[in-house]
Amino acid sequence: FDTLDSAKCFVGGLPQSPKPPWLYKSVFSPIDVVEEYTRPARIVENGKIAIKPARTEIEPIEFEKVGTLDAFNSDGLRTLLDLPIPNMVEKTMRFPGHIQKIIELRDSGAFAKNRIETTAKMLIDSWKSEAEDFDQTVMRLEFSGIKNGQPITETYDLLDYFDREHGISSMARTTGYTCTAMANLLLQFSHKDAKNTMKKGVVLMESLGQNQKNVDFVLSHLCERNIQLSCKV
Repeated sequence: FDTLDSAKCFVGGLPQSPKPPWLYKSVFSPIDVVEEYTRPARIVENGKIAIKPARTEIEPIEFEKVGTLDAFNSDGLRTLLDLPIPNMVEKTMRFPGHIQKIIELRDSGAFAKNRIETTAKMLIDSWKSEAEDFDQTVMRLEFSGIKNGQPITETYDLLDYFDREHGISSMARTTGYTCTAMANLLLQFSHKDAKNTMKKGVVLMESLGQNQKNVDFVLSHLCERNIQLSCKV
């Protein structure tokens, strides 16, 4: 992009076969899911950081092979907040009906300080995955701005499934293999071709992403494991 005006991220780790009442099973630390539902969400609007309650501004997102999902504010931008993009938001996605039940719990006072521990334990027990609860990871990235002098919006979708052959969850695949890609990139740091692509010290992922060689390395690593992003303009 010549200039990037907006970056949006919608992401969800979901069961392939959602079952009531929660239509959800936890595929990573469930206590972090609870915190995701209660921690205020930081977004960027018109170049300024805005803080909004989690679970707010629910909007429908349509995915082929998945259906309609509810996307709501969550605090996922973190260090991306420092990027020079005037409008950024990250939203978590769930099957319709799930977040409405969470809101009902909130309205009943279940997330109050004197009740949050009991509520978290109940949710963790309810969301525990069984052997046949195969997961899927759904992500959409939307970028709008100017490229080659023309306004353009690019959309990238990812849909990944539980690896039944090796018994690896999709959440483990999409996050774990990204980590192994970075580990392999670090191992190549001393190589001549890699010296100009890596920095020493604590390095943010987005700074590494400013080098196209790093991006291609990570995407190739994921593609070899059948984790792929599709692009639509």
